[in-house]
Amino acid sequence: MRKMVEVEIYKTHTLKVHDTLEYEFEDLLKEFVYDEEAGGEEEKVRKLIWAQGVAMWITNIINPTSEIVNDEVNGTLHFQRVIYANKEKFEKRIVRGNVTINLLDQNEQPLYRDLAKKLKWLSQYKKGIRYVPESYDGNTTMVGDPVFIKGLQAIEKEDGIPSSEEFGFIAHGYKLGLSIKQTTDLLKERKAK
Repeated sequence: MRKMVEVEIYKTHTLKVHDTLEYEFEDLLKEFVYDEEAGGEEEKVRKLIWAQGVAMWITNIINPTSEIVNDEVNGTLHFQRVIYANKEKFEKRIVRGNVTINLLDQNEQPLYRDLAKKLKWLSQYKKGIRYVPESYDGNTTMVGDPVFIKGLQAIEKEDGIPSSEEFGFIAHGYKLGLSIKQTTDLLKERKAK
C-alpha cells in the first residue's frame, strides 16, 4: 500500500515591503510601454497584481540574506519593492501599442488584499484625502495630529484599515471626544448591522 505524501501549508503572517513607489495608473502603463518598446518590435507581455482597487508590480529580493530566508521560513515575507497605482475597476487585459498588460485578480488572497488596502491608505494619506475640514482646534488637519494618528493606528491594529467612510466615522468620534475604545466598539457595532 502506497503511503500518502504529507503536505504542510505554511501561512504568511507578516509582509515587509522595503520600498514603495506610487504612480498614476496611466503613467505606470507608460513606464511599461516605454521600457518594453525600447527592447524591440516583438509583442511584450507584463503582469500586474490587482486587489482592492490597486494595481501592483512586485519585485522580490534577488539575493536574500540568511536572515530574510529564515524570516520567510517562519512566515515573514519580504518584497524588495512594490510599484503601485490606484485602479478601481478591474480589467483582465490592457493593450498599449505592442505591449499587453495582464492584470491578475488577487482580491481573494489575504496577502495581496491587505497589502493593497495599506497602499491605498498610504496613497490617500499622502494626497490629503483623509483631511477632515474642521478639526478639533479649528486650524489643524487631523491627519497631522499625533494624538489622532496614534488613536487611528490603535483602531487599525484591532479592527483593520478603515475604509474612507469608516475613517470619517472615526474622525467624527475623535472630534466629539470619544475614547479609542468607544470609537472601536461603535465601529464594530456599525459593521455588524
